[in-house]
Amino acid sequence: MLAVLGVSVLWSGCRRGETSTRRILSLADIPAPKPELYMHVQDYVQWKNPYLIVLPDGVRIQSLTGAFNKKVSVGALHETLLSLPPSAWPYGRVVAVQAGGGPTRTDDPPRIEQNRVQVESVLKAAGVTIEYWPGA
Repeated sequence: MLAVLGVSVLWSGCRRGETSTRRILSLADIPAPKPELYMHVQDYVQWKNPYLIVLPDGVRIQSLTGAFNKKVSVGALHETLLSLPPSAWPYGRVVAVQAGGGPTRTDDPPRIEQNRVQVESVLKAAGVTIEYWPGA
């Protein structure tokens, strides 16, 4: 009896550990957006969910919660969002998107717009809500 109890405790301990580091298998696994949590956020520094900056040659994904900052191709966007931990999504399944801006002013508006349309398509297909932010 004592051995069964010990195995049960070990098993439940392992399972709890799995949930804290679990990987998101589908963006649909992330809860629906909770606008009441982010509707008053005015500055990207306060934004806790993934923040996307659309660039002429890809998209930069930032997550302040997970200290994540990575530039990827638009084609890698979905997989990169899946790689973020559940803790990177405190507002639910919503991202902030900024088209252009950033450190350089030599942006290529037609390519940024083309990438923005593709980013929007990827996010909408995955059921992710988009909050658009003005460029810098």
